[in-house]
Amino acid sequence: MESMARKPRVRVRVAGVFVCATALLLAAASPAGAAPELDPGPKVAPGVYLASGSELPEAEPRPPDRGRRPQVGGGASTTVQAWPWQVALVASGGGSAYGRQFCGGSLVAPTLVLTAAHCMIDGDLNGTPAANVNVVTGRTRLSSSEGTEVGVADWYPFVDANGNLLYDPDETSWDAVLIRLTSPGSGSPITIAGADEAALWSAGQTVFATGWGETTGGSYPDVLQVGQLAMTGDALCSSRNAWGSQFDPQLMVCAGGSNSGRDTCPGDSGGPLAAPSASGGYRLVGVTSWGQDAPCGRSSLPGVYARVAADPMRSSIGAAAQRLVGADVVGAGSEPTVPGGSPGPAPSLGTDRALELTWTYSKRQCRTDRFCRRYWAGSCAEQGTGGIRCKVLNLEKSRKGRKFRCSRRLLWTQVGEAIERTNLSRWKCRWGSW
Repeated sequence: MESMARKPRVRVRVAGVFVCATALLLAAASPAGAAPELDPGPKVAPGVYLASGSELPEAEPRPPDRGRRPQVGGGASTTVQAWPWQVALVASGGGSAYGRQFCGGSLVAPTLVLTAAHCMIDGDLNGTPAANVNVVTGRTRLSSSEGTEVGVADWYPFVDANGNLLYDPDETSWDAVLIRLTSPGSGSPITIAGADEAALWSAGQTVFATGWGETTGGSYPDVLQVGQLAMTGDALCSSRNAWGSQFDPQLMVCAGGSNSGRDTCPGDSGGPLAAPSASGGYRLVGVTSWGQDAPCGRSSLPGVYARVAADPMRSSIGAAAQRLVGADVVGAGSEPTVPGGSPGPAPSLGTDRALELTWTYSKRQCRTDRFCRRYWAGSCAEQGTGGIRCKVLNLEKSRKGRKFRCSRRLLWTQVGEAIERTNLSRWKCRWGSW
């Protein structure tokens, strides 16, 4: 998932997890209200249609920045042979794939990759041209020549009957697109968990996230990483102690958190969340989407993944794969390795938890203000009267060519299992950068 203090964030850390990585190729701001309408292609589910990403306004390319991309925080080195469906999305061109990688993905058919929509679509709903992206398959060390690097024929977002994108960059919902390759990749595809396989990813079940995103130490690995996580129940993920209304149980699923030390991070976006089955194989149950802006692997909040193993996303992806490459990408009949499972404990209030909540508050405030370009949170300290006081900044606002910044202070208190916020001051603004 991603860990970036800018908007729109693949709340990645996007993800924590996150969130996550953002699209490598961003664009200049589009005119207000200029959301593109695409040509709805084949209908793949009730109210869901497939479209070509090449119809989107073209994003302006810029060099990749590893320092702004999500590794699996707290993970361990592994090999692509253990996770043969793992692919890396890289900017096309010469040089090492290590310096060009910006997202992950999962091979779901020999010529079809499932990844996050935010990896291909920026916050202004501009798209990355297919010619600007390659897909690396069958490679453990990005800087090596192992495996193959394959071109992209086209990529496909999901739209409604009017051609409006279902992906929402503000909410990071419907965070999934399909990429069709020009030739087969050298890995082995993974199958999406089917309707009768929900037990594989029920609360408490063990799952695995893989990728080349940021590590707990803040570096970006050359070698593929893996992290073992536990699924988080929808009730906990949508509680006030976690993501609240930001979590959509129809389109999102959670894993990790509770300060486990393992999480997806910037650079992992679009990669797989895989659940083991009793038969020895794996099923794809999520796509790395977004999470807490916090040091990777140190968040008490779970990471959020696109809910690709449940409708409406599962049936839409399955029908789209049949249309595009004639492949059946949805499984059936697998049982979990451990029956049952239970949700993790709800996080309690502490300085770290208050800081996470303040970052989330700052981000949401920035995203609702068209003048805001950056956000910040910090200076959290316990108060003698109870609760934790924190400071918020919304930065690089600009009006008539002059920049200004705004700040306020918050107080977080815990009442039973609920955590409540009190605004200790109004927003105070001043001219000048921070």
